[in-house]
This record gives sequence, structure tokens and C-alpha cells, in this order.
Amino acid sequence: MGALAAIPPSPARRLLARRLLASASMAASAVLVGLEARWDRAILVFAALLAAGAVGVGRRGVMSQVFGRGVAWLTLLPIAAGMAATVLRGGVPDGRAMALGAATSAALLLARPALHTPEAKAAFAPDRYRRIFLAGAVAAVVVGAVFALFAVVPIVDGDMSRPPMVAVSAMALANLAAAVGVVRMRAWGVLLAMLASAASLGVGLVSGNAWEAFGLALAAIPGAVLGAPLLAARLGDRRERRSAPAVGARLPSDHEVRVRVAAYDAEADEAPAGERLDGSGAGSKARSHAAAAEGPLAPAHAVAEE
Repeated sequence: MGALAAIPPSPARRLLARRLLASASMAASAVLVGLEARWDRAILVFAALLAAGAVGVGRRGVMSQVFGRGVAWLTLLPIAAGMAATVLRGGVPDGRAMALGAATSAALLLARPALHTPEAKAAFAPDRYRRIFLAGAVAAVVVGAVFALFAVVPIVDGDMSRPPMVAVSAMALANLAAAVGVVRMRAWGVLLAMLASAASLGVGLVSGNAWEAFGLALAAIPGAVLGAPLLAARLGDRRERRSAPAVGARLPSDHEVRVRVAAYDAEADEAPAGERLDGSGAGSKARSHAAAAEGPLAPAHAVAEE
């Protein structure tokens, strides 16, 4: 028994334990919020959202983890801002707020390795900027959840005199759908997030209310984060084209030519002439052009650089 106890747990078991502890921390946050509700329907809706986030951080899937992290950040950011404002005014933060912030922070820290396991990297493997795309997807969940709360809470309270529910619901669906599209490595997810962010900025500019304009400007963060890799890739491609030698120019013998090829190493020996991995076949060129069209969000297992 002593020898068995000395055997360290496997990495899979450690990851499972971290996910379960993260889920327990989020569940504790949901309980804390629920205890404060006192049958307030709006607070109970938020507690239910926290409970759903607890389920998300306890699962292995990339989309579940992204959703759970989004809910945790939605809880932690306003608490941290409120506590910082209280301290700056010379006050002491509320103990319940500190407990809620500590629980959500623990959930984020414990669940952090779940998106960087070999399985997660295989499930979400863009060509470049993986961390930025994940951050943008989490930000889209945060913004989508905020709009969803603004859409659902008035319905639960029976108060339909608030901002147009159709527009708020559309923004919630757009951001949440964008997060799903990005996790599935679809270019339309990035484009949808950018369109939603542009709509938020446009409405904020004509709102006439400073606080609404500020909030809508914050709602544009997901599109800015997800659009940044596309802009960087486009600028990089332009620099490469400018630095490329003219057609017909003679290259130095030691010049290394970089080409994008399909990474089907296991099928190299069986590939027909039109699908050769050296980039000479028509099928290989077609795959390279298709991946280049999707930009850095293209799956890394379909495109490689040599």
C-alpha cells in the first residue's frame, strides 16, 4: 500500500482533478449568488448562468471550456473593478464580493491547463495565433452573455419597457455564434464578431449617453481581438510580396524558398502524382490556396510551412 501511495498521479488524473476543482469553485460562486438572490428573479438567472459555467469548466471540450471561462470572466471583471474602486476611495471591499471573486479566480486558474492539453490542441489547431483566437472567443462569450442577460432579465421580471429586445437578442446571438464559429475554426466566426463589434460602435456613437457609449465600446472588444490576427497576416503577406524577387530574377544558390504544402506525411508514399507533398501536384496547390484564403484560422493539420 505504501508503494502504491508513492506512485504519482498520471497527468490525465491531475487534469481531471483540476477540472473538478474548477467546477466546484464555479458552483460555489453560483451558490453565493443564489443565497444573495432572496427570490430575486434577475439574480437567480445570473446564478443559473454561473451554474452552467461550472458545468463548462468541468468538461474537456474546447467549446465548453471557452463558455465556462467566459462566464467566469463575466463575474470576475465587475467584481474586481468594484473592489478596486472601493479601495481607491479608502474603503474595505465587501467580504461576500471578495469570496465570489476568489472563487471565480480559482476556477480560472485551475481550468487554465485544460485548453493546452494535446487533445485540446488537436481539437483547436489554427495555423497561427491560437492564444489570440481563444482569447477572442472567450471575449465573445462574455459580451454575448451580457447581451443575453439584458434580453432575458426583463422578460423574467415582466418588464418590457427596456431597450428593444430584438436588437439586444440579435447581439447576444451574434457574439455567441461568433465564439462557436471561431472554436470550430470557421472564418465566418471572425467576420461575424467583427460585424457585431462594428454595430456596437455605431450604436454607441449615436446613443447620446456616455455610459451606454462606453459599454457598447467595450462590447466591440471581441471583434477587435479576432480581427487583429487577420490584419497582421495581411500585412505580413504584403511585406513578403514586396520583398519577393521579381519574376524571372535569378535566386542565389543558398536562398531558401518557403512554400505552403499539405501536411499529409503519413500518406506521402501513397499519394498520386497530382497530390504529391512537394508542392508540385495540382491537388497540393489547391489545398495551399484554400488554406491561404482562410488565413491564420486555417487548421494547422491541413497546412504546414517548410
